[in-house]
Amino acid sequence: MSDEISTNLPEILDPAGYMDQLVFEDRDLAPEEVPPPLGEGEDILVPRSFKIQQWVDEALAEIAAQRGSNVTKSDIVREMLAAGVLADRAAGNEPDVLIPLADALRALAGLRHLPRSA
Repeated sequence: MSDEISTNLPEILDPAGYMDQLVFEDRDLAPEEVPPPLGEGEDILVPRSFKIQQWVDEALAEIAAQRGSNVTKSDIVREMLAAGVLADRAAGNEPDVLIPLADALRALAGLRHLPRSA
């Protein structure tokens, strides 16, 4: 998945007129039109929109670039959010939740950029 916006999308100046041109079919889908079931370990990705500080966005871009050309900022955000959720669960009512050491180290490495409190 890419963070780039497609430039092939049509510019819709009249949404109502655009919707009036759409054609809907009430039919069963052919087997080749049905997406395959999720594989082992796959999950549905839910889109979210949130704002982050510019320095965090720049750091995400650097991390993604260090990991390779096929890694996006979104990949890094998903990884870090998942590690944070698992860490929160481990510290809360679910102490037996384990996370990979590499994920923990990456999350901890990101903390060195945070200001220290008194």
